[in-house]
Amino acid sequence: MLPRLAGLVAQGAVLFCGLIPSIWATEGRAGESDASVAWHEGPALQRQLAQPADLVWSNQPVREGLQQIAKLHRVAILLDRRIDPDQEIRLRARQVPIGELIKQIAQQCGGETALVGNVVYVGPPATAEKLRTLAAVRSDEAQKLPDDVRRLVLAREPFGWPELTQPRDLLAQLAAEARMTVSDPKLVPHDLWPSASLPPMCWTDRLTLVLAQFDLTFSIQGGVLQWTPIPSTVQLTRSYPGGKQPNVAAHRFASLAPKAQVKVVGDKVLVTGSLDDHDRISGKPPEVGPKPRVANDPLADQRFNLKVAEQPVGPLLRALCEHLKVELSLDERAMANAGVDLARRVSFEVEQASIDELLSAMLKPAGMTAHRNGMQLEVKPAD
Repeated sequence: MLPRLAGLVAQGAVLFCGLIPSIWATEGRAGESDASVAWHEGPALQRQLAQPADLVWSNQPVREGLQQIAKLHRVAILLDRRIDPDQEIRLRARQVPIGELIKQIAQQCGGETALVGNVVYVGPPATAEKLRTLAAVRSDEAQKLPDDVRRLVLAREPFGWPELTQPRDLLAQLAAEARMTVSDPKLVPHDLWPSASLPPMCWTDRLTLVLAQFDLTFSIQGGVLQWTPIPSTVQLTRSYPGGKQPNVAAHRFASLAPKAQVKVVGDKVLVTGSLDDHDRISGKPPEVGPKPRVANDPLADQRFNLKVAEQPVGPLLRALCEHLKVELSLDERAMANAGVDLARRVSFEVEQASIDELLSAMLKPAGMTAHRNGMQLEVKPAD
């Protein structure tokens, strides 16, 4: 590390924890339990699902095999109760993305996959196809609840249960957490589940993942939860700005999502379709898969740990670029004209972050944004 950078960070109230690039470990620890696994979440999960891996299975029971993959790669996987956990899988793959490996395993046992929050669900294709959209619909509905209830149901909490848990009891606990009652708990049949430990997720996603295994979803009437069958078609309606020519925007949306229903209402465009349709329209990356890579980008696979307290952003940025040998383009006059102060002090902490996530954490609080092309970095005032 350059002394200059170390000095900059050490001047703060919180000392530097390390700006040493490191590849996120994918090796599990012997004897590690699910509860102790630091699951990948958010962008880190997407990167992990895109990582290539080798797999050779011969008559491997599906539940046991998925548990091994989950612990080894720190990817939370939930196997639906309707998939026979003792089915034996034969699979040989070399350098196949982890997300694709899980999908191939699911398909061999008659299932499919869906990503809900930070959990890879493996279950019947008819449920998996609807599950992401169903979770988004319930989450959107939760946004309209009274403030005190909304805070409870959108709070992210770890999710897990011990061996031989009855799903009725699990649902009763979730209802109590949101200060609600269940109108007819007997709609969920008696069952005993193996233990599970999953990463933090909002209450609506937790409830959705439990009920979906009985082909059920929920509605909230006052303080009462009602279990209802999952509809044959699950769609989500969202509004998009149409700009000066909403009909042109509608045509473009229809081409991006040909299965969705698109109509113009005033200067807005209403789109009704699956969450995948909305992701394509909004330009989000695919549910699972690698981002396009810039050729000759030595920083793409590096991960950074950095803790900074009250440091001037301009000198910190220059020291980082000098340390990483990144060519920095920074128009100080444009910054001044936009009211951006390079002497502004920033505080942030990142763990196992990509270079772009590190730059965002550093620059966003100071009103700046970065565009990186390999080893060239252009920093501008944020819009």
